[in-house]
Amino acid sequence: MKKLFLSVVSVVVTATMLLSNACIAYASEIKDYDVITVNTQYIDNVYENEHSYRNGLGDRILYYMFNIPQRGSLSIDFKHQIANYGDGWSLYLYGYNNDGYLERIDYDSVGTKESAKNIGTFGLSAGEYFLEINTDTKADYSLNLIFSPSNNFEVEFNDDLDAATKIYFGSTIFGNTSNSGYYNLDYDFFSVDIINAGNYDISFLAYPITKSNDANWTVNFGKYDSSTMFVESEIFKTTLFKNSSNLSLFKTVYLTPGTYYFEIVGSKGNYSLNISAQSKKEKSSSKKPKSTSIKKVKAAKKAVSFEWKKVSGVKGYQVQVATDKKFKKNKKTVTIKKQKTTKTTVKKLKAKKKYYVRIRTYKTVKGKKVYSSWSKVKTVKTK
Repeated sequence: MKKLFLSVVSVVVTATMLLSNACIAYASEIKDYDVITVNTQYIDNVYENEHSYRNGLGDRILYYMFNIPQRGSLSIDFKHQIANYGDGWSLYLYGYNNDGYLERIDYDSVGTKESAKNIGTFGLSAGEYFLEINTDTKADYSLNLIFSPSNNFEVEFNDDLDAATKIYFGSTIFGNTSNSGYYNLDYDFFSVDIINAGNYDISFLAYPITKSNDANWTVNFGKYDSSTMFVESEIFKTTLFKNSSNLSLFKTVYLTPGTYYFEIVGSKGNYSLNISAQSKKEKSSSKKPKSTSIKKVKAAKKAVSFEWKKVSGVKGYQVQVATDKKFKKNKKTVTIKKQKTTKTTVKKLKAKKKYYVRIRTYKTVKGKKVYSSWSKVKTVKTK
């Protein structure tokens, strides 16, 4: 094995591993492996490495073992020579699950014409992990396992309620959905404790790695009974599709005290998740703005002019005229987009006709207009 930028000589270890039946289903061929360290670049060639061997299909397989010193994120950076033959490389990441068995965390492939690829970023706890490289291509490649200590990543294996990763308010947590599960879907669970009843903002954003147009993520959120672990109440379930260019959600939900769980089911990719208590400022901003009143109404030829009281803290005003009290006949609506404006004229009305007029204010909250109540109605007859 050839190594770059390392001051310590590489240690090659031969080990016999005792694997359970559950482990054999994922990594029965792990026999010999090279020991490598994180945050170090390596150059290697599976065909030239003495610890590689052929599988039943004639491909060469090589295993690396490495240790994660503490909880954090691991990014797998893989570069290689362009090859003129072969299907490329297959990479498998393994770790010990919560029952102590070796299990696959992720899988990815790298084509011979892809000069470089980042396999993904994974949240891992301290411990021993394995990387398998499987190829029919005889070419050099470089490998770097980039590790960063962090408490803001999910912790594999969090694929059930008992192993859910803890979320803390106001902190964004990052996760990875891999090619490890059925139909290439990964299941990640997160738990959050609600102490005080109130409104909470939940946001989710996915970053797909797969090129497939049907890449999607489903976000489930609910409260579970602690003794049976069955759903006590489902708050929401939302599926986001890549082909609709909609891979994010934002929801405000009212929660009572208890433990709640997120279930993230997704295609291969990275995502972020956040839950925050809605601030008092946000609560007040969603209330209706102050209303205004009409000061003066004046008739004009096929038009109506009127003035109103200026209101602070609003975005603008909406004026409405109609020929009936219910504002359904010959209705015309005009929006004034400046808060300082206090008068306007509504033109192109019917001549010598009685009109009912009213006005309300509006402000913008999260991209949507929030209106005040309407003012008292006044009447005027056009000239």
